[in-house]
Amino acid sequence: MKNRNKRKKKPFKKTYKFSRTLHIYLSSALFALMLFFSFTGFTLNHAGWFTSDNKSHVYTSSLSDDFIVNAEDPSIDQLQAYLKQHHNLSHARSVDIDPDEQSVSFDFPLPDGYAFAIFFLADHQLEVEFRNGSGIALLNDLHKGRHTGAVWSWVIDLCAWLFCVFSITGFILIFQNKKHRKNSIWSSVFGTLTPVILFLLFVPSFHS
Repeated sequence: MKNRNKRKKKPFKKTYKFSRTLHIYLSSALFALMLFFSFTGFTLNHAGWFTSDNKSHVYTSSLSDDFIVNAEDPSIDQLQAYLKQHHNLSHARSVDIDPDEQSVSFDFPLPDGYAFAIFFLADHQLEVEFRNGSGIALLNDLHKGRHTGAVWSWVIDLCAWLFCVFSITGFILIFQNKKHRKNSIWSSVFGTLTPVILFLLFVPSFHS
């Protein structure tokens, strides 16, 4: 009988050991990101408390002598490459070509800001009107993944899944602790049902 009980407990022992190891390393790796998303979740919920009075600025410069563009038939890819190389601007929201003015403009959305670049090809000049994000508003846009690019979007997706794994492994470890198992399970039930009940009672919704 004792040997049978040991065999039954062995798979759970491995599960607990694996969950504990994964939980520890995930908590270490995700420590800063979990604090970041928790803090910015609060600031997003109270966005009106934080104001951003950033002003727009205009940057002008002459294009380098070795940068040659056909003013009558400009290469959009060539102009985009120049902006990426010299000003770290990529993925324009829109591009506008004005043949009369011999100009090409690019509109770049940025986290809590923007950059509007205009190439004046006849004068061989570049003008950029921009506003950089700062403070809480920038952090809020990072939380939402707003105008942050594909790589940061992957970071958000990866964190979301890893947070799920972190939570699940923590829940599994509840069953290893006999002393606090019952109270912990009831706490999990309470923590799950409370936001659902609050949503049903207090969050406005439309019913046809």
